[in-house]
Amino acid sequence: MEKAAETDLTLGALAARCLSLEASCGSSRKDASCPHMSPSGFTGSEMIFESSGRRVARIALSGELDLSVKDRVVEMLRPSKDADDVIVDLSEVPYIDSTALGCLVHVKNDLIARGGGTVQLLGLRPNVRRVFALTKLDELFEIIE
Repeated sequence: MEKAAETDLTLGALAARCLSLEASCGSSRKDASCPHMSPSGFTGSEMIFESSGRRVARIALSGELDLSVKDRVVEMLRPSKDADDVIVDLSEVPYIDSTALGCLVHVKNDLIARGGGTVQLLGLRPNVRRVFALTKLDELFEIIE
């Protein structure tokens, strides 16, 4: 129960930061002039902050996550290498393939190799949640509804 309260506080603090990150881009997600947007429609934002003495990487991904955006997904997940815990917001991801799943598993394995840490996945749409369930990766990641 205590862990859930900590998660709620963390997520509440993130909400305002997420909005400011999107606003700092200066254009809408559909605008191709946005520096965070690739031609395929994939966007992302990242930040690292301190929470309870731990470095937390907060990464928001948007668009279809497939082989065509693998390099960009890897780039967006790079801040996780400097974090104790990782939060990945997938609420704007309508599709995810095995390539992107592999990138997320790599993040988790990297944390394990460094002595632990959590990878929380936020806002999975039903079809994306189903991919995690079918592959049993819902047992590897902490999924926050």
